[in-house]
Amino acid sequence: MPFGAIGLAWFEELDQFDGPEEVRSVEQSVFRGGSFTLAFKSFNPPASGRSWANRYALEQRPGKLVHHSTYRDLPPAWLGERFWRMPPTWNRPTPRRSAMNI
Repeated sequence: MPFGAIGLAWFEELDQFDGPEEVRSVEQSVFRGGSFTLAFKSFNPPASGRSWANRYALEQRPGKLVHHSTYRDLPPAWLGERFWRMPPTWNRPTPRRSAMNI
């Protein structure tokens, strides 16, 4: 291939796509040619457990790796002193937030 091929793609805010068919279509277009491909797909889980993205994240696929993290997993310096001085009530779970967990 004289011009190379795309090997990496990142689907940021995956849940904003119309569904898995749209994601598959993009992957089929982007990953033509080349011997190595890797797709990153990141999003915050939508409130509805019935969202296509939530169901998609739960599907088992060969080679799939799922990573869960929150701001608590970051080095404190990344968020800064002001962030950590905020009252702890801003991130306290509410009944609505708790219902969002899948």
